[in-house]
Amino acid sequence: MPFMFLFLLLYNTHRSSLKMLVGFYMLLTIFLILALRYDVGWDYMSYSKAFKYGYDNFEYLSSLIFDISRFLGSVNYVFLIYAFLTILPLLLVFYLERKLSFIVCYISLPFFFIESFSVIRQEVALSFCILGYLLYLRRDIKAFLVLMVAVGFHSSAIVFLLMIIVLWFGNRLVKLCILTSLVILAVYFDSIFSLFIPFFPTLSFYNSGSSYGLLSVLSVFLLFIISLNKSDNLEHYYLILVGIILNIILLNFDSALARLCWYFYIPFCFLTWSRFFFKLKVGHWFFYLVMLFLYSYSLMLKSSLENGSYLPYQTILGV
Repeated sequence: MPFMFLFLLLYNTHRSSLKMLVGFYMLLTIFLILALRYDVGWDYMSYSKAFKYGYDNFEYLSSLIFDISRFLGSVNYVFLIYAFLTILPLLLVFYLERKLSFIVCYISLPFFFIESFSVIRQEVALSFCILGYLLYLRRDIKAFLVLMVAVGFHSSAIVFLLMIIVLWFGNRLVKLCILTSLVILAVYFDSIFSLFIPFFPTLSFYNSGSSYGLLSVLSVFLLFIISLNKSDNLEHYYLILVGIILNIILLNFDSALARLCWYFYIPFCFLTWSRFFFKLKVGHWFFYLVMLFLYSYSLMLKSSLENGSYLPYQTILGV
């Protein structure tokens, strides 16, 4: 459904009004999919329990959503409000950028729209971080306010906030030191990890990440390679590279922590993708087809997890 209307662009890719119409259609579609769902996603039951028994968390904006939903009298408002807040920053970015590739990448990449079915609070934080990143690129100080709002929905966004602070105020040496430290940690992770186990025995229960996590990192790395373009903003690639290295490190520890890396893949949505897709004369249609394949690939990975699925439509399908 998110891609259904997109292929109208194959007939007239230069009409800006048609592009805007397609973009609004795609955003409206994913809003409805996220808002009007029942018993879908790992977090559905836990959010229903939080609505019934109370949600006590220092993430004050998420707590506020539960309070508003209880006042309105239905758990459905929890998912409706979260869906609206997930889409609103994306709508603002699309209005400001007017780039359809932004929405296509958001829908296709495995850690954004598809993850919205389960990691609901973090996906709202991700959307606000996307808006914050655009404001950062425009050197608008309001970027930090937007990123603080993201932290209010999910505390993991503080990692991205700190990185934006480094990019804003740090020099090249600071950025290089961060990247070098992560590379060293990735190379010697096993040795460093074994040194801490005698002091923290519970660490022995953590092992390498899931097959989904490894396949996801591989897809990100391949996208990183084919998207490289010296005419693009190099800070895009710096953040993505930091995210890939951090992702590899965290997968060696606990696959759940890899969620911290998703923020660093936001620059994918702002790339021009011109070197591989457009300068090779394959055209926009090939870019859309590749992203559709990636979207389908991500759905396949999510739906084949051994211990359930991020997209378990068991209630609807009766399986």
